[in-house]
Amino acid sequence: MIENLPDAMLLHILSFLPAKDALKTSILSKRWRHLWMSVSNLYFEEWRPDKFVMFMNSAERAMMCRDVPRIEKFSLSSHMLNSACINALISNALSFKVQDFSLRLVYVGVPILLPHHLFSCPTLTVLNLEEVTQFPCTACLPNLKKVRLSCCLLPHQQSLLQFFSGCPKLQKLILNRCFWRDANLGFISTPMPEPVDITQLSSTTCLPDLKELELSFCLLPYGQSMVQFFGDCPKLQKLTLKECQWGLAKCLYISTPMLESLVICDATSSSGCKVVISGANIKSFSYHGDLTTTYCLCSSSIVDACIHVSSKGMIEREGREKEVAHRLHKLIMECCNAKHLELSPDTLEVCFQSIRSQLIMSLGQCFL
Repeated sequence: MIENLPDAMLLHILSFLPAKDALKTSILSKRWRHLWMSVSNLYFEEWRPDKFVMFMNSAERAMMCRDVPRIEKFSLSSHMLNSACINALISNALSFKVQDFSLRLVYVGVPILLPHHLFSCPTLTVLNLEEVTQFPCTACLPNLKKVRLSCCLLPHQQSLLQFFSGCPKLQKLILNRCFWRDANLGFISTPMPEPVDITQLSSTTCLPDLKELELSFCLLPYGQSMVQFFGDCPKLQKLTLKECQWGLAKCLYISTPMLESLVICDATSSSGCKVVISGANIKSFSYHGDLTTTYCLCSSSIVDACIHVSSKGMIEREGREKEVAHRLHKLIMECCNAKHLELSPDTLEVCFQSIRSQLIMSLGQCFL
C-alpha cells in the first residue's frame, strides 16, 4: 500500500506532479495534509486566460506554504497577463535558491523585462527560457552548466558574447528557433568571399568550459562575431547544426580542436554557404540533408560516419543531380579513413546515378 511508504518516497512521487495536483493530495488524510509543502520540485502551468487569477493565487499560496529552504526545480508556463504577478512569483522562487529554472511565457501585449536577479542567481545550474525577447547585456551566473533557449530573440552578437562571458562554467548550450536582433544586418552586409580564420580574431574565450553546442532552426548573423562565437569554445566536444541559415555568407571556417562528435542536418536549408569544419579529434560524423550547403571536413580521425542524402525526388526536380553527386563524392572521400561508414539507400542511388551517367557518356564517346 502507498500509505506504508516512507515520507521520502512519497515526496519523490509528488515531485513529478504539477503543483496544483500535489496540493490536492492534502485532503487524503492527516499524514498527507502538510506533505506537499516539502516537495522540492514545483511545476506551474496554466494556458486558460480566464483561469489566470485563480492560477496565480494558488501559485502564491504554494510558494508561501513552503517549509523547505531550497527548491531544486521550478517551472512556470503561462500567458503573460500580469507582469507584476509573474515577476513576483519568479523572485519568490529565486529566494529559495533554485537550481533548475524553466520559464515559458506567451506574451499578450508588450513583452516585459524579467527580474534582473534571474540572471545573477548564484545557485542556478540549469536555465530553460522559451519565447523570451528581452535579455540583459550582462549576466553573473557562476554555477550555470546548461542553457536552453527556444523561440527567443537574442541580443546583438557582441552583447550575446558579453552575456555568456558571465557564465564561466557553462557546459551545454542549446539554441532552438532563435535569431539575433542584428540578423538582418548580416543578410544585407557584404559577404566575405574567403573563409574567416578564427585564429586571426581576438578572442576573450567567453565559453571556456562549453562541451556541447546545439543550434536548431536558427537564423544566424554572419560576421566576425559569429565566427568568434565558435572560436570561443576551446573545449567543445559535440557540435550539432540543424536547419541553420547563414545568410549571404559564401564561406565559413569553424575550427574546434577538441571536437569529437559532429551532427549536421540541413534537409530544408537553402543557404548555399560553404562551411569548412576543422578538427583533429573528430571521431563521429553524421549528415542528413540534400547538400544545398557544401560541408568540408578537415579531419583524418573519423571512426564512425553516417551520410543520408534525403529528398532525392526534390533533387531531381531541381536538376541538381550532378551538383549533389559531386558534393557527396567529396564528403565520402573525406570519410575514407572511417572504420564504419553507413550510407542510406537514397545516398547509394545518388552515387550510382552519377556513375551511370558518366559510364553512358564514356560509352557514347567510344562508340563515336
